[in-house]
Amino acid sequence: MSPSSQDSSSENRSKDEATDLAQAYRDILKGEQAATAIESNLTNLERKLDAMLAAIEGAETAKESTSTKEANGKQQPEEIDREKKSS
Repeated sequence: MSPSSQDSSSENRSKDEATDLAQAYRDILKGEQAATAIESNLTNLERKLDAMLAAIEGAETAKESTSTKEANGKQQPEEIDREKKSS
């Protein structure tokens, strides 16, 4: 090989490497954008799940509170039903 063909070959490899590197950076950027979008979606999902759990826990707490009040001096609904049926 002549020196000029070696220079040309080296130059082509250098351009190919630069092109590959540029493509790698583009791929990394796309990956980072996808990761950011996924993180955002997961954060929104987490907020919705937290709200649903809070609503369920609130309903359970209200139910327990009502049951406790009924047990502390009032008849239980089941007892009232039994009394009505036996009358």
